[in-house]
Amino acid sequence: MSPAGYTLLNWELGPVWANAVLVSALLFGLFAGYVTHFMRRYGFTEEVIFKNSLPEGDFHDPDYPVEELRCDCGKQLSHRVNRCTHNKFLVFLAKFWEGMIKIGKFALLGVVIEVLAVQFIPTEWVSSLLEGNSILPVFALTFATIPLHLQQVTAAAMLYGFVSPEFGEGIKLARGAGIALLVGGPVTALPVMGLFIAMFKKRVLALYLTICISGTLVLALGYRALPFF
Repeated sequence: MSPAGYTLLNWELGPVWANAVLVSALLFGLFAGYVTHFMRRYGFTEEVIFKNSLPEGDFHDPDYPVEELRCDCGKQLSHRVNRCTHNKFLVFLAKFWEGMIKIGKFALLGVVIEVLAVQFIPTEWVSSLLEGNSILPVFALTFATIPLHLQQVTAAAMLYGFVSPEFGEGIKLARGAGIALLVGGPVTALPVMGLFIAMFKKRVLALYLTICISGTLVLALGYRALPFF
């Protein structure tokens, strides 16, 4: 959960959903951290989980020996502007542009997914999953989002096309289905999974997926069962 993600969720789906996802993110972080801490005694320590030993050094160093892990933040526009001008206002404009591009592409991706879903998948079928108050939509959406590149901004933008009465279907998003999509989708985004496959041993990816799936189901089913909201 980032400030930008919270702001967009609040604007697109309302404060109730923004706060629900924020609380879910906090609970999910605690759950994942404690489970990982517990699993250290079963062969999940830093010394044994990597495929190859990592060389010492700073990831921000342009000469860091592992190119795949080398941070390229120094090449960002805001950093270049800061080095050249040291003008805080210009740096702010550069950061604003970077943020708009980063968020905009994921929001656009969400709109494209929503348009394709409406075009090629029966709207009633998608709406029934998003509106469904039974347990089946929670499980279906949780597992369906695993192979998708569904960032939080992307998921919110896609849902906006369904819940907005002005621009979409005007459906009422079910609590369990909404958490399954807004929380479960981003934690299993393809770039994250690719990083795990490239850097860590297979059992780390298995543990990560187990945490993601079980945590999403617990949060979605728990929010669905709340007697209020």
